[in-house]
Amino acid sequence: MNIHILVEGERDRQIIEKMLADLQKSHTFKVTKCGGRDAARPIARKILIQYGEPTALLLDSDTTDTERANQQKRDLEDYLRWGIRDIPFTVQQFVPEIEAIFFERPKALKRIWGRGLPEKTIVIGKRVPKETLEDLLKEKHITGTDGMLSMLTDADLSDLRQHPVIKVLREFAEQHGAKEKAPRRRANIKLQPTERARGARPLRG
Repeated sequence: MNIHILVEGERDRQIIEKMLADLQKSHTFKVTKCGGRDAARPIARKILIQYGEPTALLLDSDTTDTERANQQKRDLEDYLRWGIRDIPFTVQQFVPEIEAIFFERPKALKRIWGRGLPEKTIVIGKRVPKETLEDLLKEKHITGTDGMLSMLTDADLSDLRQHPVIKVLREFAEQHGAKEKAPRRRANIKLQPTERARGARPLRG
């Protein structure tokens, strides 16, 4: 079954596709950028109502207030749930922005920046992730997020995939997006009668 994964922008799409890259051969999903939070909401609802296909809505909370972020998530779930039955969906938020995953699971950043990455930067990055990451990329002369993503090792990716939101998304994709195995074709073998069988006469009662 095809899964729709909706994100806000191009950077979000690049990151999520990288986090799911190892599932592409065995699972069917499409990551779509929607042009912002407000645009993503109705698109997700349209897919659920008109196509009835599993949908994951991934958004930035745009707040570090846990209570407010949780309320936003509940409101979105209620909005998508209304009027649909038995169609899997999930709403996940990155607090406050998707770039926070690199500071909440900083193993990759520490490897790339080495000893030059202060612990204070990681703390700040958890609260202001997008701006902090952009400053770090400029400092290392790395061209955009895609440039950094290309530097990630298998070990880096394995660690980042343990981030709670990424982990939930991967479980959703594995549960609902597995490709159906094609049925085995029966071999079309024509059996040739033996010489004795060719000359055999039917038994008479």
